[in-house]
Amino acid sequence: MHVAVIGRGILGASIAYHLALKDVNVTVIDVHNNNSNATSNNFGCLNVYNYEPDHYFFLRQSGIEYQVRLASEINAIDFVHQVGTLRWAQGAGTHARLVEGICRLEKHGVPFELFEPGDVAKYLEPGLNPGRVVGPVVRVPLEGWSDGSRFSRCLLDAGGSHIANVSAEVLRYATTRRGVSIDLKSATIQADKLILAAGIGIPALMQHHGVKIPVNAEPGVMFISTSAAQGPLSHVIYAESLHFRSHSPTQVIGGHHGAFVPNGYNAEQEAALTAQLVFELYPSIKAGTAEPVLGIRPVPEDGFPVLGWLDERRRTYVATTHSGITLGALLGRLCASEILGAEDELLKHYRPSRFNKV
Repeated sequence: MHVAVIGRGILGASIAYHLALKDVNVTVIDVHNNNSNATSNNFGCLNVYNYEPDHYFFLRQSGIEYQVRLASEINAIDFVHQVGTLRWAQGAGTHARLVEGICRLEKHGVPFELFEPGDVAKYLEPGLNPGRVVGPVVRVPLEGWSDGSRFSRCLLDAGGSHIANVSAEVLRYATTRRGVSIDLKSATIQADKLILAAGIGIPALMQHHGVKIPVNAEPGVMFISTSAAQGPLSHVIYAESLHFRSHSPTQVIGGHHGAFVPNGYNAEQEAALTAQLVFELYPSIKAGTAEPVLGIRPVPEDGFPVLGWLDERRRTYVATTHSGITLGALLGRLCASEILGAEDELLKHYRPSRFNKV
């Protein structure tokens, strides 16, 4: 069997790797020379906190656990950092949300620890100043971060001779009696099956099917500090709408998911404001500037993965998700299994048909 995968991010790479394990020949096609934009320019979250419903929480939890195991198999252990996270609230509203998250961890049996705010700098992060904190600080050892770009390359390398990489733009594709024909600028590839794992490129590719798969391209501005910290952070920090972690032994990377950025700010201004707020919480970093990093995240309309066949003859399969770093390794294994004929119960909630019901 020959399978073509459009998209070289962590999800596409994981599908290719798991197919290669079954002696399937895979051609991975991407317009970028290395990884997809979303995988490369990403904070790298490995997290489960406060996600719902239960089936999605379980999928994320399983995704982290599987990625940690897989890393040892593909020589990628240095790129998966299960260092734990610290979270706290600074207001009554966010404290209620924090408590909801604690209850959800208990429900699913995910270990966690609660600390007094004053103990954080004393025992966990000496350079951190959480400021005003309402309630406890929550530590979740399961969580952390992953270098998705390097992890993806390890997946593709581990596939060996079964995986061929092609850097080219897909012009069009069409299903045939024998499989799928994919037209590139300088060549045409014939495959038995085609996997669409192109992230924000999914809507354009779906025009060939007349099927609606709404995937939004959501920009995210992060920063990497150009100043040196006195020591690396041991955890990934989630402080209200801010999140940050060590990027190197002397640098910090951070971002936000709040609405504190004034309208009209450009990427440089947004990164500088986010960095300023982070530096207030992490004063051990020396004064400096922040280099902006812009990522574009594929986010399905309802926030959940989209996984499944697009045609009755099972020639074309779509695979896209937000939180690809948390979910990509596991979803790649599950999707590969389905592509080879074994449907998986874990994926029943995420079928593309949910967007096309009359």
